Parts: sequence; structure tokens; C-alpha cells
Amino acid sequence: MPRFPTYRGELPECLNPLKLRHYFLLAYWVFFRPTALKHYLYPDPKLYRARRGLDIFPTLRLLANRNLYWMVPGTIALFSFLLVLPVRLAISWLQGMPVNWLQWLVFITFISIVSIFSITILGEVEGIILGTAFYMLSSLWFGVEQGIVNSLLFYLSFGIAACIGSSSLFGLAFGVTFGMAFTAIACLLSSWQSYGLLLNLVLIAAIAVGVFRVPFYLVELYPALCSRFRGRVHPIEWDELIIFPLPNTKQILTRRLQQDESNGLILLAEVARNPFQRWAIQSALKTYLHDRPSPLTFLYTLLSFPKLDAYVFGSFGKTLKPFPTTKQLFLGELEGQYVDCSGGSRWEIVERVEYQVWWWTKGWRDLRQTPLTQFAGMLYQLLDEKTVDAEDFDLFSFQNIYTSLTNYPDGTEIANSFQAMATFLSYNNLSSLPAATEVLENLNLTSHTWALETAAIQTNNNEVEPHKPPYHSQTKNDKLHLVRENELGLSSHKFPLLSPVRPTVLTALIHLGEIGQEIASYQDSTSRNNKQAALLRATDALDELDEYVLAQVFPPEQTILRRIIRQWRPLVSEAGGELGRAQFSGPATNPYIVGNPVTGDLFVGRQDILQRLEELWANPTRRPSVVLYGHRRMGKSSILKNLGARFGSQTTIIDFNMQVNSFVANTGELLYQLALELYDSLSPRQQQQIGEPEAQQFTASNPYHSFNRVLKQLALHRGDQRFIITVDEFELIEERIEQQRLDPNLLEYWRGLIQTHPWFVMVFAGLHTLEEMRRHYWHPLYSSVTAIPVSFLTPKAAYRLITQPSPDFDIDYQQEAIQEIIDLTKGQPYLVQLICHTLVTRFNRQTFEQGRERERRFRVEDVEAVINAPEFYRDGDAYFNGVWVQAQESQPEGQLEILQRLCRKPMSVRELVAETSLPQEQVEQALKTLANHDVILCEGENYVYTVELMRRWVEHEQASRLG
Repeated sequence: MPRFPTYRGELPECLNPLKLRHYFLLAYWVFFRPTALKHYLYPDPKLYRARRGLDIFPTLRLLANRNLYWMVPGTIALFSFLLVLPVRLAISWLQGMPVNWLQWLVFITFISIVSIFSITILGEVEGIILGTAFYMLSSLWFGVEQGIVNSLLFYLSFGIAACIGSSSLFGLAFGVTFGMAFTAIACLLSSWQSYGLLLNLVLIAAIAVGVFRVPFYLVELYPALCSRFRGRVHPIEWDELIIFPLPNTKQILTRRLQQDESNGLILLAEVARNPFQRWAIQSALKTYLHDRPSPLTFLYTLLSFPKLDAYVFGSFGKTLKPFPTTKQLFLGELEGQYVDCSGGSRWEIVERVEYQVWWWTKGWRDLRQTPLTQFAGMLYQLLDEKTVDAEDFDLFSFQNIYTSLTNYPDGTEIANSFQAMATFLSYNNLSSLPAATEVLENLNLTSHTWALETAAIQTNNNEVEPHKPPYHSQTKNDKLHLVRENELGLSSHKFPLLSPVRPTVLTALIHLGEIGQEIASYQDSTSRNNKQAALLRATDALDELDEYVLAQVFPPEQTILRRIIRQWRPLVSEAGGELGRAQFSGPATNPYIVGNPVTGDLFVGRQDILQRLEELWANPTRRPSVVLYGHRRMGKSSILKNLGARFGSQTTIIDFNMQVNSFVANTGELLYQLALELYDSLSPRQQQQIGEPEAQQFTASNPYHSFNRVLKQLALHRGDQRFIITVDEFELIEERIEQQRLDPNLLEYWRGLIQTHPWFVMVFAGLHTLEEMRRHYWHPLYSSVTAIPVSFLTPKAAYRLITQPSPDFDIDYQQEAIQEIIDLTKGQPYLVQLICHTLVTRFNRQTFEQGRERERRFRVEDVEAVINAPEFYRDGDAYFNGVWVQAQESQPEGQLEILQRLCRKPMSVRELVAETSLPQEQVEQALKTLANHDVILCEGENYVYTVELMRRWVEHEQASRLG
């Protein structure tokens, strides 16, 4: 909020009627410095306005005000005797008539009463007009002689009234100067018939002389000419109501700026209240600006100098809008445009006259355009908050202006900072914010980090260094400390480190870049809780930055930066509202499952297999049975466990795991177990309709007939329900057939069932494909099932399994660590789960058992520490040894020899034949089997391990045997 203008110099706390000097001081205020009277009357901004009517009485409680009102008639009387009395005596002597002292005393009393009355009712010019009407009547009554003699006296009385009651300096000038004109009009009316045409013409000339203060101009001309010599004072420094231009005005203002910039600006601020002299201010400012070695620093001094952050006028008696600030006036004048300082007065003539004054004095201004004046005009526009807050505001529209500053000292910094702010204003979605850091680096703004710290001035009382704007200050209690160069990883020689013009602006921009980094962390985070934490940090940083900008940055950058903050905050809040606030309490829950099937939210990936099953079973009249085959620990059991969640309530999943149900004496017991599983899956109503199967039916008679009867009853009462029987570890059927516990015809029987009943679907899962089965009894089933391989997780699925094992997982992964896990495992789900499970266990042990402080993020170093630990291969033996045993027991022979050679280096077929001494045909068959089992793969001409950890395990085992 702009402040009210202050007075340059000292004012007495209270005028003393007993001091003769104070009467002359009051007359000086009226004729030359009326703002001094305003500051004396109303030092409180709440009272700094025109008062009228009964509002005048509360001010009488102050002794300073009461003394002033008493001194008004005293000052009139004093100047009557000093100025008017000699003239009155001379006229009486010439006319040969004695002085009527009683009439004189009555008139002095009347003038005093009228002046006090005008003070109480005066707001703008209407009080002066009313008071003048009283005087015109009095002139007609007392006669023309008295009117002429007392014209100066009346000028003084209404000048005081105008000073007390007017709402602007233009009103003061109007009241003081036109007061004399109205007295002359009164004299003209009262003497029209007495003195003839010549005297009337003289009186008309007196009107013009009074309005334009010609007598004062003639008196001030000499000191104005002498002011060119050093030590001399120009009238512009003590007369606020100069109308005509005086010699050396521009030169003296420029000299005052050069001698003392701060005091010079204060002087220019006072002169700016006079619209007749603003041309001199414009010329002086432009000359001083272009003569300085660092002109942009001076422009930002105008923006940050406290005395200029005040209204041109301080009163708001009847104004419709606030007056512009002095710095707005200066910047507008530098560009050469008219700045309305009328305050939107309801007297439209005031605004019109002020504009006419600007137009009349336009020829004395230096209106040549330069990049500096254009930039001043840009700052003038941006100081209007309504412009910056407008919905269609586009800072890029000023790009040609601020980019033209690069040839000036500090111009690159200013151009780059405005370019950064314009870019930040264009960010309308959260995904754009991480680019903020890159924008700052590309514009070299982060190179000023060291300069920001050295430019920050900290004193015990947090004051600004003299003659420097507050932009160069930094309080000790500032929450947002300056970022150090080494924290950003910048070399001190990478960019030239110059002391910035606006370090607080650069600090705010750097913090916006840090907020962009937090959003990048949010996007890179794989944990939901860490995403929440990143958004929370960004939200807090935006709130703190808003406070910092409001306290430390000056407009217009303050307004622009706060708009950026307001624009970014909803983007962050919207994302944060979805995630919530992260809270870390206690050890991390370990969601990774090693060895057992995974269900529910912990089951990730395998969408390709589930989608394939949906496609196969989409036709209700034909639903082929399936065999899922793959290596050990590939997740086949997990797929079977999650079929129910995928296919809805119309599908009943029967879990017929052969590890549980293969311990039977014969085929009848196996089919009886399957019949019971089907019965138990039915609703109570269906169970009552069908009846529970009896064991005797399956053991005493033909079990196939008994099972057919169960299926017939089930077909009558199932409705739209379909049954999917999952047979896990189906290779155990072959073992039971070889042990003569099961009938080899069982597989052909199942083939008939799945062909006869579309609602009866069987899904087998095991290590081998049916093509690898050694017995002919698998052939009938092979022709009726669809084989689907279950191999490694895709990189995308592996990424999700690693980073999002559960919705509440609260530990992040470094991207390189994620890639390291995928490279080591090739997406083998068991090994991925094992590494991640071990990482969480290690984290909890370090953090909560050993009391070590560490970040909640897994890095490559953590992964390497886990896989290099001896217990890792011991815990992973279920997979590694399973692969090894399968290669040892399956045909053809020689697979182990090949694996032992490949663990040292990749080899071609020719090299393997030479290394193993096996026939080439056997080597090729062994390689084909190992490749089908996902143990090895071919890269070019060489074969390598598919899973790097498997290679290391084999290498480790060989080293252990040799050791």
C-alpha cells in the first residue's frame, strides 16, 4: 500500500501565537509551500484529507490546530499593517481625507471571520468561490478604495483557507492564485463607474498578474539566474507554486541528483506535485538516467526508494480514485506519456486543466525514445496490479523491450529474469514445472548464486546500507536462505558472477526452480507416500516464497512473482489433494513376497497372459483348456490364484493343486476329490439340489461314470456359471501314473470332458510343455489344450512391481537402481521380489535396529550390497538350484557343461563344442532346450545367460567347489 507523502525538512510541533516568527512562517507556507501547512495540520494519514462543516471541531482538541486558527486573523492583521496600511495612508493623504480607523478595524475583523468560515466549509474550490462572493459584497459596501487596498490581504486569507481545505496541490494553486484574481474582480465590479475605462483595463491586467503570480516570478528570476553558481539555491527548491518556467530549473534538479541521489529524488518528488514544473523533472531524470554508467540500477532505485513509494498527493477529500505514486509518475514521465494526477476529481475541469498544462509544457520535454525509456514505460505499466492480474496478461508481449537491454550493464540479468518469469507464467499444468530449473540454467540465472550471498547486507538492526535500495538487503531471520554455489554444483568459472541489481528477484526465481525440482521428484518418485511428501514440500515452499516475495521484493516483480505463485499453487494442491500428506512412522512394511503366490494388489504384471485368456474364453460355446508352462518361480501359481478377480462372479475357480491332491491311492480317489471341490464351490441351494458326492460311488464302481453323473447334475443347476479347474504342478500326474496310482486313461478322459462341456475348463500349470512329456498318454490331451508360456516380466511390469508393490509403500528407488534390478534379473519375478524384499529388510535393520540415519531411497549401492551378500544366493537357492537340477535331469545331456562354460564368458556353438568336447548336434540340442527354458539366449553368434544373477550363482558355486 503506498504511503502518504512526507515533508522535506523540519516542521514545528506547534505554532506559537506569541512568536512573531511563526506569523511570517505561516505566510511563507501559504504563498510558497502550502504542503507544509497540510503536513502540520494532519500528520495522521487518517486525518490527511479535507475536513468541512462540523468535522472541523474534533481537530480543535489539538493545541497545534487551535493555535493555527487563532493565528489566521493575526497573520491577516499583521500583513494588513505591514503591507496595506502604508498604501491606505498614501491614498488618504492624496485625497486629503483622514483614515477611518473604525472602518479599517471592522473590515479586518470581517475578513478574519470570512477566512475562518471558509476553512470550516472548504473542500475543493467551492469554498474559495463562496468566500470570494462574501468579499465582493464587502467591497461594494466598503468602496473601491478599500477593495484595492485590501486585495493582497484577501489573497492571503483565502490562500490560508485553500491550504487547509483543498485536496491536491493543484487545488492549493487554484485557491492561492485565483484568490488574488477574485479580489481584483471584486474591485472591478465596485469601481466600474468611478474610474473610467483606463483604470478598468489596469484592473483586468491585475487579474492576469494575480492568477499567474507575475510579481513572485519577477522576484524569483534573479536567484534562479544565480543558481548556476555552486552554493546558490534555486526558487524551485522552496516555492511549490511556480507557474512560469524559471531559468536553470532542469540544471539545478540534475545537479541535486548528481550531488546526492537520495535527497535529489526527494526534491524531485516535491517538485512533481506542481504540474507546471513536471517538464523539468522529466528532462532532469532522463538526462541523469542516460549519463549514469549503470542506468538500470538507477531505474530500480526509483522502484525501491521508500520516499517514492508515496502518493503524489496525500489527500482524498473527494477523489474518485487514488493518486498515482511518485515512482509511477517518474516512470511515466520518462517514457514521455501523460500521467493523470487529478485523482479523478468530480470537478472535471481540474483533470482537463492538468492535461492541458502537460500538453502546453510538452515541447519542453525530451520525448526521444531509447531502450531505457521504453523499459521505464514497461515498468510503469507493470506497476498497475490490474494489468498484471488481468486474465489475458502476457509478459512475452514486452519481450522486445526487456531483451533490448542486453547492451547495458546488468541488462542481461534483467532480460533473463523477465524471460524466466514470462516462461513461468506460461506453465499451466504440473508437468511443465520441472522445466523451471532448466530454464534458469539456460538463462544463466543460477550463476548469480554466489553474488546473491555477497550482495546481501546484514546489519544488527536489519537496515539497508545508505544510498542503496532495499533490494540489496537481507534480514537475518529470512526463512528462505540463499542457495550456495556448491549446492547447485556450479563451477565458479562457469558463468561470470556479477553483483545482481535485484538479488531478491533472483533468489525468488531460484526458489521457483527448486520448487520445480520438488515436482520433478514427485514425478520421479515411485512411492505414493514420497510423491505426497514432495508435493507437500512444494506447497510449503510456495507459501514461504509468497511471504518472502511480499516482504523482500518490490513491484512490479513482486506482483509478477506472486501471480506465478498463485498460478502454480493450485496445480500442486490439486495433485496433493489426490495423494494426501505423507507420514512415516515405524519400520517400513515389507510388501514383497518371496516364494508364495501373490494375490490382490500385490499381483502386478502378467496383463498380457490374462488378456490372452480373456480372448480364448470370450466365446461361450468354445472355451479351450490351457496349459501355462515356464521355468520355476516364474509366477504361474500367482496367475492361477488371481483368475477369480479377473473373470467376475459368473466364473468359479476350482483350485486343484496337485501338490495337495496327488496323494491318492487310485484314480477314483482323485476324481472324488475333484467332485468334492466342485460341490463345495456351489451355493447352499445348488448343493441341496445336487447332493454331496459319496466316496463309495468312486471307489466301488467305475469312477469315470460317477464323475459323469456329478457333471450332469451340475449342468442342470449351474445356470450361467462356468467352472475353471486350475491344476498346478501338473507334472506330478505323470509321476503318479508312473507309480501306477493313476490310470493313464485319465488324461484322455479329461480331454473328452473339456470337449463336451464348454463350461468345464481346465488350466494346467507346470514346468514342461506337453511337447516335452515323455509318455504317449499326454498326446490326447495335447491336441485339446492351448499352450501359453509364462516367461519373464516385461520391463514395464518389472518397474511397477519394484516401485509399487503396494499402494502404501513409502520408499523410493533411484532410477539407476531400478534399472540395475531389471538388468540383473531380466524381470524374473521371484528374483525381483527377493532383491526388493532384502532391500526393505536391510533398510529396517539399518534404520531401526542400528539407528543409522539414511534417506528413504534405494540406490545402486544398496542393490550391490544386497546381491553381494552371501545369504542372498542362499535365500535364492530355490530358484537357482531348481534351474540347475532341471538342466541336470532333462534331456539332452550336456546342459550343465554348457552352463559351466558360459558363466565365464559368452561363447558361440563352435567354442562350446571345443570347450565341452560334446558333439555339435548334442550341443545345439542342449542350447535349444536351455533357451526354451529361458536359461540362456543368443546374442549374435554367442550365447549368454538370460539372468545375470543365475550366471553369478553358477560362477559362485564353481568357485566354492574349487575352493
